[in-house]
Amino acid sequence: MKKTYIASCSFGKDSIAMLKIIHDNNLPLDEVIFVEPMFDENTSGLYPKQKAFVEYASNKIKQLWGYNVNILRSDVTYKEQFYIKKKRGKHIGDINGFPCVLGAWCNGSLKMRPIKKFEKQFKNVHHYVGIAYDEKKRHDKLLTRNNNSSSPLFDYKITENMAMNICKDLELLSPIYKEKTRDGCWFCHNQRVSQLRTLRKEYPKYWDTISKLQLDCKFPFTPNKSWFDLERRFANEDKELKLDL
Repeated sequence: MKKTYIASCSFGKDSIAMLKIIHDNNLPLDEVIFVEPMFDENTSGLYPKQKAFVEYASNKIKQLWGYNVNILRSDVTYKEQFYIKKKRGKHIGDINGFPCVLGAWCNGSLKMRPIKKFEKQFKNVHHYVGIAYDEKKRHDKLLTRNNNSSSPLFDYKITENMAMNICKDLELLSPIYKEKTRDGCWFCHNQRVSQLRTLRKEYPKYWDTISKLQLDCKFPFTPNKSWFDLERRFANEDKELKLDL
């Protein structure tokens, strides 16, 4: 049975360096996929700078190596899933609300769902995953979980630092590394406090959007803090800063 080789690209340093390794070593590759989580039908979950980089990098990857990047989206958005009412358990009738830290519904609904739908058209799939040579535990876990997966970076002994340099040389280094922020959605509940502070300052429209969701949700944005707790904290910081000036 013919295998279809699919590379998952997050547009981080490891997955972009992986595409170069695949190309340079003539490894089989049929499809490159990237999942764009959507807040609603018209609003991307990506930070604007990251979305612009995805568009730029997709074009450059095509020019350099001839790979088309399939940008996948789920048939359900974050906002739709947020307001879906629970049908089982102790909270029947309540909305899903914000994802939990463990077992978050957003990963399955917004990321894995479109991947599985895309892969249904193929009978035998082999996955390429961007795991560097100095991430042995992740690599071992990958092989234990899925025999139809491999990491070209690991196989060709490419470390994270080497992957970073590859992307720099290609001018394909994501802005997330230059700004020392984490990759992910602007509505992600796993963001650091520093990134949430930046979200409030630089993207007030997104900040206000999540404030409205918190009004409809019985539990806080994170296990320990509601969105309004964060707002009070940052507002107080602003006042202290003005007093110091």
